[in-house]
Amino acid sequence: RGAMNMPPCLWLLQSQMALAQGAGFHEAKILFDKAIAGLHRCAFRHLEALSCELLAEVADEYGEHEWATHYVQKAYGLYKEWGAEAKVRQMREAFPSDLHHVDASSAFSLKSSRSFDGLPGRRLRRTSWWSEAKLSVTDIASVA
Repeated sequence: RGAMNMPPCLWLLQSQMALAQGAGFHEAKILFDKAIAGLHRCAFRHLEALSCELLAEVADEYGEHEWATHYVQKAYGLYKEWGAEAKVRQMREAFPSDLHHVDASSAFSLKSSRSFDGLPGRRLRRTSWWSEAKLSVTDIASVA
C-alpha cells in the first residue's frame, strides 16, 4: 500500500524501464500516457510536464516527429501553467519553430495542445541543450 498519488510516479519509472529493456515507441507511449494522465489527476504539473518532455524526446528518437511536436507543445504549456518561467524561456529558445504558434504572453490552452501541427517526417528543431541535459534511460533504471 502506498499513497494514492504515488502510482503515476511508478508508471513514469516503468515507462523508462520499459525503454531500457527494449520496448518500442508505442508500448512506451502507452505507459507514458498512463503516467501523464495520473500525474494530471494528482495535479503534479511539474512531473506531468517532465513526462511530456521525456515522451517528446522518445518520440523524436523513434522517428515519431508529429508526436514529438505534440508532447513538446504540451510540456511547454504545462511548464507555463506551473509558473516555471526559466524552463518556458529555455524551451522557447530550444524549440522556436515548434512553439512558434504559442503566444508567449497569453495562457496556453491544454485543449489546444491535443492537436499538433507537425509535418510528417519533420524532426523537432532543438538546440543541443536537450542532448546534453537529458538523463540516460539506464541512469533512471539503475536507481529503480
